[in-house]
This record gives sequence, C-alpha cells and structure tokens, in this order.
Amino acid sequence: MSALESFVTGLRGLVRRLGPVGLVVVIAGVLAGILMIATEFSTLFSAEIGRGEGPASAPSCADVAPADVKARCEQTGREQHSWALGLIGLLTIFMAIGAGAGRSRPAALALVICGLIVLGITLLGDLPDSDDTGLISVLYEDARGVKGTGFWLELTAAPLAILAGALALSPLLTPPERPTRKRASETEGRGGPSYQR
Repeated sequence: MSALESFVTGLRGLVRRLGPVGLVVVIAGVLAGILMIATEFSTLFSAEIGRGEGPASAPSCADVAPADVKARCEQTGREQHSWALGLIGLLTIFMAIGAGAGRSRPAALALVICGLIVLGITLLGDLPDSDDTGLISVLYEDARGVKGTGFWLELTAAPLAILAGALALSPLLTPPERPTRKRASETEGRGGPSYQR
C-alpha cells in the first residue's frame, strides 16, 4: 500500500469516527481559529483622503499625513488587539478539535465563549474605530474610514466559532461509543484473558 493510499484510508477512518456533525464542528471551529489569526496579519481599517474619480485626485493618507498621525492611516489587527485575537484563535482551534473529535462539552462551551468574545471585540470595539479617523479628519475634512480585510475576517470567524460550539452542545453530536459489558464478555469468549479464583 502506497503512502497516498495509507493517508486516504486513515482519513476515511477519521471521518467515520468523527461523524458528519463532528466533522462540521472541527472544520468550522478550526476555520474560525485560522481566520482569527489571519486577522492579526491583515489591515483592520484605514483612512482615505478624497473621493476623486481617478487615482491622482485621491492622495494616499500615508503620503500626505504628518508623521505624528501617519500611524492612524492604516491599522492592522495585531496593532489594534495586541495579538489577543491570535491567542483566541489558537484556543479556538484546540477547543474545536476537543469538541468535535473528543466530544468534550467544556470545549464546546469554550468555543461559544470564544466566538462571543470575538463578536464583542468586532462590533463594540473595531466597528466604531473603523469609522473614526481621529486627527486625520480634523486635518482633512474629506477623510473617511474604510474597513479592511481583517475586519471582515473577524466578523466571519465569530459566528463560525459560535456555530461550531452550538452544534457540539446540541443532541446532534452523539457521545463517543463506549464498550459495554456484553462486548467485554464476547472478547473473553474469543480467547481473551480470563481469570479464575
């Protein structure tokens, strides 16, 4: 059996063990965590000056803004969150695996909490900041805030984590099957260890 065939066989076995709902929990949760981490490396929001018809009539904020306010022209996720979303993203990935593969209810609850925290950061913190250009709007009356890729990544990640956790907490995700006493006795009957007093 080739390495590829072994990988495919192992992958099929993993999918069977997870089940369809467990697979969705793992995929949605892991994807949510990856998006949270990607947010930290993406532009969260930026400031634009002018709305002209051509590139020449809309100067770059970084080109014309004074040095003391130039940092506000573009804000990345890590600058806004101090890597908090990256840490939550890592936790989300581990909790998704624990909830989907391990059927852990505490991990599923942690998934929901992670999603709610990120949703709160997005809507209560980043959304108002994305429209606030601060001193740039004082210097340039036609300045406006523009939401970047990072904002939409975190806005997508939060519901995904909440969905994954809610699915893992629902009756749709059955607990892992445990061997019964009957199966244990059948194993002994097939030649398994037996003990006599």
